[in-house]
Amino acid sequence: MFCLWCKDCNRETENNKCELCGNSTEQDIPVEIFWCDECKTPIIRLANDINKGICTFCNGKARYMCAALRPVFPEERLLLEILAAKLFEYKEKSVWASNNRYYIDGNPKAITKSYYSKHEPEYVARLLKEYESENDYASFNNNISKFIKANRNRLNYLIDEATEFIKESAKDYPQERGLC
Repeated sequence: MFCLWCKDCNRETENNKCELCGNSTEQDIPVEIFWCDECKTPIIRLANDINKGICTFCNGKARYMCAALRPVFPEERLLLEILAAKLFEYKEKSVWASNNRYYIDGNPKAITKSYYSKHEPEYVARLLKEYESENDYASFNNNISKFIKANRNRLNYLIDEATEFIKESAKDYPQERGLC
């Protein structure tokens, strides 16, 4: 049985058209990101996962965070701290971003246009340069390691899917021989 997804009704179906709304369905089931306060890390879950409110790492309760997320590297985190006038306040925290919103230890912080107009670009550039040497990767690397461990199954699935796609795409081409 091959499942499809209706993004309008947020439900699975076996048909190319949703039985409820009549719209076309999609092959991929979307993911949702949850936050575990215990592990201090985002958890990736399929939208139809019955256990999506449970952390994959500690089995504790996880709360909905957003639909898509990216890590915030230390350089961007420092920029955020400068704009918010909270220098190094988030250095030891788990910081992620989605659109114009940052998540600091799972709590949302919207970044509006006013943040960018508070300081002259030269002032911000000077502070970025001044504090560059104090802005290390230790906490960031720890957060990424936790994220990878907590989401290992999802990441393995993506690797397998990409590998199969490459193999399938390459099968019609002759194998190249070494140049030596």
